[in-house]
Amino acid sequence: MSWHYLPVWVDHEHCVEFTLCEVYLDSEGRLKSWTEKPAMTPQGDDLDDLRAMLEQMLQDANRWEPVRHADLKVGMVLKKRSRGEA
Repeated sequence: MSWHYLPVWVDHEHCVEFTLCEVYLDSEGRLKSWTEKPAMTPQGDDLDDLRAMLEQMLQDANRWEPVRHADLKVGMVLKKRSRGEA
């Protein structure tokens, strides 16, 4: 099983909020599970650990297409972003 951060959004009454959640994939790359609350707080055992987590979050946010948190389903295949997208 592998995992990464996934950019997700949550619809609120008057706005949309983007955040990250952890997603866990099966051996074939399909979604197996994810964090229930769609907000990740960066943390680490020390400053280097915190920096590494923030770097991974930023890389993953740029690597994957965002998904509405409520639309996550077991078995779905997540899409990688195209290289030229901003």
